[in-house]
Amino acid sequence: MADSVILAPNTVEPIRRAFPAEKAKAWHYKIHPYYTKQPSNVVGEYIRHFCPEGGLVVDPFCGSGVTAIEALTNRRRTICLDLDPLAVFITRMTCLTPVDLNAFWEAYRQVEQEIKPIVEFVRKASPKELDDYELKEWYPQGVKLPSNADRGYVEDLFGRAQLITLAHLRAAIMKVDNQQARELLLFAFSGILARASITYGIDPRHAGGGDSGIFRVYRYWVPPKPDYRDVWGLFATRARLVASAKERSNTLLRDFIHGGETFNAYCDSAENLLKYIHEGTVDYIYTDPPYGAHISYLDLGTMWHAWLGFEVTNEMRQREAIEGGEQQFDEKHYLEVLQKSFEQMFYALKNEAWLSLVFHHKETNLWYSLRDMLRYIGFNYVNCVAQPLAKQTFHKIKNPLRVLGESLIVNFQKSAERKISQPMSLPMANIIRMLLSG
Repeated sequence: MADSVILAPNTVEPIRRAFPAEKAKAWHYKIHPYYTKQPSNVVGEYIRHFCPEGGLVVDPFCGSGVTAIEALTNRRRTICLDLDPLAVFITRMTCLTPVDLNAFWEAYRQVEQEIKPIVEFVRKASPKELDDYELKEWYPQGVKLPSNADRGYVEDLFGRAQLITLAHLRAAIMKVDNQQARELLLFAFSGILARASITYGIDPRHAGGGDSGIFRVYRYWVPPKPDYRDVWGLFATRARLVASAKERSNTLLRDFIHGGETFNAYCDSAENLLKYIHEGTVDYIYTDPPYGAHISYLDLGTMWHAWLGFEVTNEMRQREAIEGGEQQFDEKHYLEVLQKSFEQMFYALKNEAWLSLVFHHKETNLWYSLRDMLRYIGFNYVNCVAQPLAKQTFHKIKNPLRVLGESLIVNFQKSAERKISQPMSLPMANIIRMLLSG
């Protein structure tokens, strides 16, 4: 017997085709780096299709906030959760509207003036002068990196010139009186940390281009020849990117965003979704959950958490949906966290509402575990779409036969009559194998 894909009367039809991925064209694409960002235009297509205007879109694993910003841009209310405080910070700052750009630039000039002597010093100083410099400003000290990192502590990730400049830059930002401007400058500061670190190296495949090992191999990997960047130059460029994005969001969202009414983001586990949302009130969920041992988000965020002062408690670590990591969780832990999270999503959704799940993993067994989990909870599987990525990932290039070249966007529907469906006939394993060979 196959899973039923008969739709309820008057319900919306599922999306059955892929869309060209145009991630880099989004106005917020370069505002802050993050792992595995979804193509904004694709997310927007799904939101417009499955959620009525003014409806409520939820993403319980919000990451960098692509679902949130596309919901708001398309005049849908949105609530987001993520266990990682860095993800929530990025989401809030990306969605922050309206922004007083005059106050932002005034604060930027204040910071620029204050650290100008330090910038001039580090640009001219000899290695001995840098080593002898007494750094009195605060910076993260003694914060251990994950055990698979190429360095032991956060401060070891920076050259001496970079560390001195970053410490003074952060101190100058913290003196800004205007809270909104201060937070946005910290956001720009956060956005350059990977590039300012020795995890950044030039990519020989791209003229003048490079990337951080954090985003290439998902650990604190230091390339053989790190590229020591000029911190103030990085910050000045990032500040302009943030200001440009906020100018755009002021235009697009100013008349729609109302604090607490159309947008909220919470730092919490998806297992606690119903703490923030009443049952049966959500019109649509679009989410890209973590996939096992692929990325250990809290471990990878260590550098940002340290510099920004974000606390990551042991309780938070115990709720992370991963395998392995510093906690050495097994697959049972991972699937238990996901099941509790999807149960919360089921009860949060309205009857006949949709859940779109992004699946990007080479293990077919994981697909079957998730499929059976959602069926057990009561969701009806409807269809899936093989969605091309915007570009091949580093892992796909290095492992062409072991890493998916496309994502699967899998659509489930909550039926008014909750029941467990029979096993589906869709040969998902064959689709995944085809994508691996593509």
